[in-house]
This record gives sequence, structure tokens and C-alpha cells, in this order.
Amino acid sequence: MDKFQNKYRIPSARLQTWDYGRNGAYFITICTQNRQYFFGEIIDSTTHGESIMHLNDMGEMAEKYWMEIPLHFPFISLGNFVIMPNHMHGILIIDNPAGVQTRFIASPQINPQINPQIETDDPSIEKTRLIASLSESE
Repeated sequence: MDKFQNKYRIPSARLQTWDYGRNGAYFITICTQNRQYFFGEIIDSTTHGESIMHLNDMGEMAEKYWMEIPLHFPFISLGNFVIMPNHMHGILIIDNPAGVQTRFIASPQINPQINPQIETDDPSIEKTRLIASLSESE
């Protein structure tokens, strides 16, 4: 088993040959650091004998920001999701005719689809801008 930062870790479950920027539905899991219960707690309901997740303020923020993803990325729609005390599961559906440049998706400073006015000397960014502009003109 490999070590990362002197700790044992399991190999990535990601398919190395797959481009995760491709259109499709993706099941994702987001965990809190050290699996701490940041999002709320599960409380047993005496009425029906089932458990109910009660979100705290941070859990409500996680839900709010999850629901806002399509506002920032209009080519993404949301499937079902659930928030648990220390993690959340959800389905993201990417449907973008131009494809998604995953290398730059989280960086509005250099993502040509988010902010094309930023100047840079990085040729890979310029290539991405060219691809994005060609895709828009088709």
C-alpha cells in the first residue's frame, strides 16, 4: 500500500483513463475533515420509529451552496443528494456541448469561460481560451 505524507492510503477509485470533465452523471461524496460531525445530527423519531437528519447552521449552508452550483455552472444540473452529519452524497449531471476544462474549473481568475479578460503568458491557458472561443462560435 502506498503512503502519502507518511500515511497509508488506499489507491484512488477514479478511473485513470476517464476524463471527468466529460458529460455524464457523477455520484460524488464530500467528507468533512477528520470525519467531524459539522453538518448536524441524526435523531430518532418516536412517531414512526425512523431516524431523521437535523441540519445545523453549517449543514444548512452546505445545502444552500450545493443548490447554488447550477447558478455558477449553468451546464450542471443536480440529481438527488443527502447531507449526513460528517459527509454528503450527491449526483452532479454535466451537460456541456463545449466540454468542461477541469484543470481550470475552480479558478475564475484564469478560466476563460468565467473570466476571459485576464491576461496570462501561460500557453496552456491561451490554448484553453482558443478552444473555448472556437466552441462558442460553432
